[in-house]
Formats: sequence, C-alpha cells, structure tokens
Amino acid sequence: LHAQFLTLAALAGAAVVEYYDHKTGAKADKYARQFSR
Repeated sequence: LHAQFLTLAALAGAAVVEYYDHKTGAKADKYARQFSR
C-alpha cells in the first residue's frame, strides 16, 4: 500500500510541478529540487 501511494504521490507531484513550471517558469524548478531530495 505504501509503495503504491508513494508512486501515485510521485506521479501527482511531477504532474503538478510540470504544470506550475509552464505557468510560473523557474520558480517551480526551485520547488522541484526541494521535493526531489
């Protein structure tokens, strides 16, 4: 269950980052680097 949830969360997070990246530009990139650690 946890592995599935983490996978879904990672995919959702990537989609959100992608969306914000197109909308705001480099600001989202900063967030992406924080979340990837």
